[in-house]
Amino acid sequence: MTPRSGRRSGPLWSTRSPTISASGRTASPSSAGPDGPDAPHPACGLRSAWGGGTMHPKGGRGMVRGYVLVRLVPGFEANVISQISVIPGVGDIFMVFGRWDALVRVEAKTLHALSRLVVSQIRGVQGVQATETLVQAEL
Repeated sequence: MTPRSGRRSGPLWSTRSPTISASGRTASPSSAGPDGPDAPHPACGLRSAWGGGTMHPKGGRGMVRGYVLVRLVPGFEANVISQISVIPGVGDIFMVFGRWDALVRVEAKTLHALSRLVVSQIRGVQGVQATETLVQAEL
């Protein structure tokens, strides 16, 4: 699907409108890095997303959270979902309609560990065709 009027189509959480972070501060597109919020990180290729804090489910802070959009090979859906669901660091998995087939919530102690989780483990599952990772940011 081609965006109309030069506007980018995509998931709601990757829009450029300001949001309120967990600390109550307003985040805006101007507070993004020099390449903007949609530019991939030069070292790992991960993309940032506007969002709340990086709160660990048990209340600890400092965990890096992300959301992985996954495109699957047709016919491999059930097998891929069952394999991804047992990978340490993987939270919820949702089947979705659109350009992507699944949304996977992931969490790791560092950005490097999150990169390894996506590149080595999720992309390594047979039937995974492509991924795009959105890293949750606290601004």
